[in-house]
Amino acid sequence: MMKMNEKSSGAKIFAHLLILVMSLLFLLNAAHVLISLDAMSFWGYPYVGLLAQEQFKAVKLRNLRCPRFIADGETKSVSVEVVNTGKEPLKPFIQAVFSSTLAEDGIRYEEISRELQPGQSTKVIWEVKGEEFTRRNFGVARVFLSRDVNFSPTKSIYCDTVRLNVPGFDSEAAGLGLFAVLSVLTLMLAYCFTRTDSVSQKLGRPRTGLIYLLAVMALLTIASLSGAWLLGLVSLVLEVLGAFIFLQAKYH
Repeated sequence: MMKMNEKSSGAKIFAHLLILVMSLLFLLNAAHVLISLDAMSFWGYPYVGLLAQEQFKAVKLRNLRCPRFIADGETKSVSVEVVNTGKEPLKPFIQAVFSSTLAEDGIRYEEISRELQPGQSTKVIWEVKGEEFTRRNFGVARVFLSRDVNFSPTKSIYCDTVRLNVPGFDSEAAGLGLFAVLSVLTLMLAYCFTRTDSVSQKLGRPRTGLIYLLAVMALLTIASLSGAWLLGLVSLVLEVLGAFIFLQAKYH
């Protein structure tokens, strides 16, 4: 993304390699952001009595955790923390809905109810299998909270899991390893490019455009791995706009 006539032949080679690796990392991140956005539409409304909703403010849903990656043959856990922040004992009704190709209607339901004393929290854990996501390359879990089985849920949170099959490797190791390899290669190539770029040498620092793209890419990667869809979407737009602006300014 720099003026080619200002680069040495070495800088040109590093620039082309950097663009290639950053493009691969961008596409990997973009796929995760789009999956998170698609997961938001997964509602899977459970079979509960549609009575008048009632606020259940004292009970909170926190820290819903899905495995970031899963492969065929693997069984992993989805967990959520339920906290009673009130001053009275409560027994909330918790419902989990999972996208599953093994279920007849594509949705698997789980239900549980637990007594919680004031200030007490409990962790609820469910198991998911990689085979549940054979028709789609990702799965979604949404957890609902209601006062009891006769009340419609008033709160829900969701998370998603990406299906990744790499023979001989655990899905988590393969997925995180892919992010790590592309990220390290990006930084190494950026360093090599800066060392051979005549303009960077005159400035005594990396070009502003390169710093911008690397910073936004770092935010995008963090958002992808943490499931922060809003940060991911904003970073995705900033990365595209940044690349477009620098290309328009004849940065290559």
